[in-house]
Amino acid sequence: MNTNETVRDRALLNTYVQASLFDKITIKSTFGADFLFSKTHEFIPSTNPVSIRDDVKGQADINRFNDFEWINENTINYSQVFGDHSLSVLGGVTAQAGFRETIILAANEIPSDGVTVNSIELAEITTMQSDYIEDAWFSVLGRVNYSYLGKYLFTASVRRDGSSRLGGDNKYATFPSAALAWNIGNESFMEDIDAIDKLKLRTSYGVTGNADVSPFSTLATLNTVAIATILDGTSVAGVRQGNLNNSGLKWETTAQTDIGLEIGLFNGRLNAEIDYYYKKTTDLLLDAEVPPHTGFSTTLQNVGSLKNEGIDLNLSGTMIRTNDLEWSATLNISKNKNTVLDLGNKTFIVTQNLRGGQPAGQLMVGQPVGALFGYVVEGVNSETGDLIYKDVSGPDGTPDGTITVDDRTVIGDATPDLYGGFSTTLKYKNFDMSAFLPFSYGNDIYNIGLLWGGEQNVNALAEIRDNMWTEANPDNARYPGAASGTWLESSSNYVMDGSFLRLGTLQVGYTLPKNLIKGIRNCRLYATATNLYLFKSDDYKGYDPDVSSFSDSGTDASGTPNSVKRGFDQIEYPQNRSFVIGLDITF
Repeated sequence: MNTNETVRDRALLNTYVQASLFDKITIKSTFGADFLFSKTHEFIPSTNPVSIRDDVKGQADINRFNDFEWINENTINYSQVFGDHSLSVLGGVTAQAGFRETIILAANEIPSDGVTVNSIELAEITTMQSDYIEDAWFSVLGRVNYSYLGKYLFTASVRRDGSSRLGGDNKYATFPSAALAWNIGNESFMEDIDAIDKLKLRTSYGVTGNADVSPFSTLATLNTVAIATILDGTSVAGVRQGNLNNSGLKWETTAQTDIGLEIGLFNGRLNAEIDYYYKKTTDLLLDAEVPPHTGFSTTLQNVGSLKNEGIDLNLSGTMIRTNDLEWSATLNISKNKNTVLDLGNKTFIVTQNLRGGQPAGQLMVGQPVGALFGYVVEGVNSETGDLIYKDVSGPDGTPDGTITVDDRTVIGDATPDLYGGFSTTLKYKNFDMSAFLPFSYGNDIYNIGLLWGGEQNVNALAEIRDNMWTEANPDNARYPGAASGTWLESSSNYVMDGSFLRLGTLQVGYTLPKNLIKGIRNCRLYATATNLYLFKSDDYKGYDPDVSSFSDSGTDASGTPNSVKRGFDQIEYPQNRSFVIGLDITF
């Protein structure tokens, strides 16, 4: 019965101009733009059962915004070969900017359902809101590539980046990098080793920056309040302080070292690549506490540091290669360990709260990003129906006889022990088949949806109802009684094994013999299935462990970066399963 329509008009522009001088110098200038207009109309009629129950008339919302983004890149490249030496030098300047204007109108108590959103001025109650944001980026960059005999390779680059999102004194930062590679397989002493046709050792070091904060977050701003009632009883729009001045906010920086080895065997039939990396991130962009007299509890600051260390392994090969049959496969496996090194004057920062202010996720010195936090559950009290928590607050984790907030501890880690994927391709005559299977092993998920399922106003999972404490089932319960206050406390009851193996993509195709149909050079019929099957742990009670309630970029309403809020499932919509049949024809 409700109406919810969104219409978007979008135009994308990409163009470039390129010129070559003396066969050695190339000048290139690119320009891209993105124009977006979005209009959303929502209307709830008075005949909606909920409207009838609440005795309200029609309700309407109009949301419109205009986006405009552009980017311009200008580079000049010099390339030259001097005997056994090869040199390439590039310099460039880039600039980009983005703007968004938003208008939101809301109306309640519209007397006629027939006018929908087209005459909201008839409504008894109307509110409006407008907004504007902008940001800009500017960079100067340079890069040098050098090669000697194709054996010894060197690359160095440096860029100076500036962002309007950061504080006035720290908008710009410099990020250098350098890399060395040795093609051992090209050395003369490798000529007699027929089995090895590629052997390359490489190492690199570089510094990158992150300025992923909301525009205007470093400025002292004022936020509007829809209605503020003044002393004489007149209701008017008002303002209040939005952000504290934060001109010292600067780039979050990551310094990374890599060492890698590549090897190819048997004329490319088998290839392996292994990389070790170590990276340290400093000046983390996080919400940190400020004195209460400021009127705020936290503000975005550069706080602390963390490290990531890991290994990436990639194996690929062609096991069978004949005139009629070919089979190849690729396996990649990664292992990463991260640790919070410093949080300024804090030992922890809460990243995710449950209802009632219960901390469920924290950044803690000495623990990984994605540490889940709460009580360790040891069972259900058969007499009261409350959860029994482990007593860990005494010295060295020994019991002290009482359960307090100090007994909350690390109850899980959202970082997997191993993750990666397996892909394979099989071709037999004109038939072909390919598949991709991503996997994750050893990661924990905090199932907030399970917590919500225990409340009386939300449909509960059968898993809960079948294993909840009741007077008839006091001894074998996994979950507390319906009236227990321990439902709303963060605990290991909600932490589950998030390991999975997914048949992510399966494609089968058939290519018609050439020249079978006159005028058609190639014709292939194929069928593709996506997300065909999911193998998951029996311990996980949600829909899909390969989801997250928070993206890897941006911040939440409080300013906490979403990238540190890992492993939470708030009844997220599972990945869809799709089937596609297609036909490729080349004339």
